Amino acid sequence: MSRTTRWILPLFLLGLIPTLSTPAAAQAPAQLTVEDLLGDWRWQKSMGGFVGDTILPTTDQWVQLKFLPEGKLHLRLPPPIGQLAGTYALSNAPSPEQTLRVEIPDFPPQIWPLPQFSQTFFIRSPEAGVLVLDEGCCDRYMHYLVVDASGFVPIETPSLTDIKTRWSGGSD
Repeated sequence: MSRTTRWILPLFLLGLIPTLSTPAAAQAPAQLTVEDLLGDWRWQKSMGGFVGDTILPTTDQWVQLKFLPEGKLHLRLPPPIGQLAGTYALSNAPSPEQTLRVEIPDFPPQIWPLPQFSQTFFIRSPEAGVLVLDEGCCDRYMHYLVVDASGFVPIETPSLTDIKTRWSGGSD
């Protein structure tokens, strides 16, 4: 066996050198449609950050999303926040360049320092029942959401003033 073959063969077997024939899935990347998003989703975990952190839901820290037709969404967070309304837009690009833009006006300042949450995520897992959203910048967290079979229970949506009052433990 030649010296070149000795180091190329292991790389080829490990899949580090592509072959001339590529699978059909690689030729035609999947693309999510709005219909794929509609319904209830539950945050499963977030991974990333500068130190490779993993954040899991707890009884005090969880997220539910409900994607509705016509680009509307509901975000549900633990008390005292509750339910917030927003919008979303799904790009037409194929994965891995497809994006999901989420905007939520009046986002609580205790969680997000700006008056409106506005973020574009890259969709990294266009498969049924799983949605992986990549922040694509900064500390680059990947947020994993799964279809929530338990359903989305609408709750009373407090005003931003109510949220600030509850969060601070008193009145303004």
